[in-house]
Parts: sequence; C-alpha cells; structure tokens
Amino acid sequence: MSNELRMALIAVVTAVVSAAATIGGAYLGGFFDVAKTDAASRGTINLERLKFSNELIKGALGSNNAANSLMFYADIGLLDGLTIIKVKQYASAENNRLKQGGGGASILPSFDKSALPKGLWLDHAFMKAFAPKAKLELVDALVSTGNYLLLGFGINSNAKRLSAFLAEIAYETDGFTRFEDGGDYSAAALKANFPDRFDDALAKAYAHQPEKALNRAYANRYGNGPEETGDGYKFRPRGYLWFFGRADYARYTRETGVDLIANPQVMGEPQVALLVACLYWTSAGLNGLADADRFTDLARKLNNSTLDLDVQLRYADLAMKLLSEKAAAPE
Repeated sequence: MSNELRMALIAVVTAVVSAAATIGGAYLGGFFDVAKTDAASRGTINLERLKFSNELIKGALGSNNAANSLMFYADIGLLDGLTIIKVKQYASAENNRLKQGGGGASILPSFDKSALPKGLWLDHAFMKAFAPKAKLELVDALVSTGNYLLLGFGINSNAKRLSAFLAEIAYETDGFTRFEDGGDYSAAALKANFPDRFDDALAKAYAHQPEKALNRAYANRYGNGPEETGDGYKFRPRGYLWFFGRADYARYTRETGVDLIANPQVMGEPQVALLVACLYWTSAGLNGLADADRFTDLARKLNNSTLDLDVQLRYADLAMKLLSEKAAAPE
C-alpha cells in the first residue's frame, strides 16, 4: 500500500471511529479538542449506531460500496463534528473510480463484515472466554466499532492475524486489566524495572510517588525532556500496546490527527488506543508475520525481545482455539 493510500485509509477509519466513539469531535485533517468535545460526546453516543447504519446501508444500497456508505453516514449526521467536506471528497473520488470501471486500488476500507470468513467478528461471549477478568470498557471498544476498525486494517481477515493481535494486546494489558502505567512502584520494583535510573537511595526516595518516579524513569529518552519537564509521567505507557514517550505520542498525533501531545490522556481512551495499535500493527508488517506463522518474530519485533514469549503463545493458542470453535458453531 502506498503512503498516500495508507494515509487516506487512516483518515477514513479515523472518521468512522470518531463518529461512533469517544473521539466524536476529531477532524479528518485536524486535531482533537478535548475541551470542546469530551463533555458532549462521552457516554452520549450509542456505539451500536455504526453497526445499525452499516446494516441499513447494505439493505438500502444493495452493494458493498464503502464510498456510498460514507456518504450515507454524512447525510444522516452520523459523522457530525467532522469536516464532512473531506469525507465527501474521499467518497466522491471512490465513486468516480467505480464509474470508470473500478481500476486501481480503492482508497477506502471495506466495512462489510459479511465478507469476513465465519467466526472472526468479536462479541462479548468470545471476549469473556478469552479474558474473563477484562475491564468492560476495553472489551466494549473491541466488540463494537473495534470490529470495523480491525476489518479496515485487515487484522481480522483471517484467524492467524486476529489471534496474534488479540494475544499481543492481551499480553500488554495483562488480560485487558491494565491500560496505563500508574507508576506506583515500590523501591524494589523501581530498581528491578529501571536499574539504570535508580540505586538503593534513589529508589527509596522515589518509591510510591508515581509522577516523580516516572519522570525520572523516562527522562531524556524516547523523545522526552529532562526530569523537570514532566514528560515521563505525561507521556507514560498507555493503551492496548502501551506506547510511551513524547516521540511515540508525536508520531501518532501526526498519523491520526488526534492531538496526543496537547492531550496525552487521550492515548488512554480505548477507541483512540485501538486505532493507534492498528496503525502500528499494519505499518510494522505484523499481519504478514502472522500469515507466515512467524509468531516469535512477530513478538520480537513488537517487544524488542522474546521475554514472556510463553505467555504470549498461550494467549495466541487460546484465541485460535476459541476462534475455531466460533467458526464451527451453527449460525
């Protein structure tokens, strides 16, 4: 996929996720304004609206045309808060491509789950079996608009990809129970996790002081400034894949249009975090490694090591088992 097509895909997927979840006020080509949109959007948007609209589109239009789907979303107001003119520009370009014979690659993802192999649409029952202690808000993000997001990035196009993805995000979040590094470390934990930053005296001085500890632990690396800037705590590990550091937050600000530098806490919003995880996953070529049964290489590329590989493999095996059972179950 060319960079132009990839960025178009990101823009469109961002639009769909934005419309149905917590980033309802994001702009396709701009930034997320928490102050303006948080109170208005949190808890007030029905996450099933996207599914409902997609089913309605399928029946009304009788075709899997992502461009018409986007136009429909815009016309019924599902994309309120976005730069609708941009949505319509993408939709118009795709419709023109189709009118001219459909040559070349579409810049739009497909959001038609009927095109998926059976059993790859996540639901609450599957997630309960896979991660019984998972926080509900993290599961909700996956089984609602998350399914469409995974579809747009090709992550749920086969069981190998989906099981690998689920394994890694489950591993990083400890079974979907931890979504950020709170920083409340004991002296022993500081020394164990950051041996280059804490000796005995410093560990005792910083123990159980989250902001102070993370500012020191992550200072002057990963794009962060010195300890006194507060970057370590501000840009602490968050999300399904625990991205951290000013450099990562800046990268995904550029790639999503969500201003994670001005509003770093938004990296901890499940819908935004899932978008960021999908972006990283595809840009790192992890779908291809999953297709080739190279799970060890996939884990090494993601984590820069094979530490806890056995834990990740257990998650992957469980996900594959449950997906197989789901596919075999009667309709």
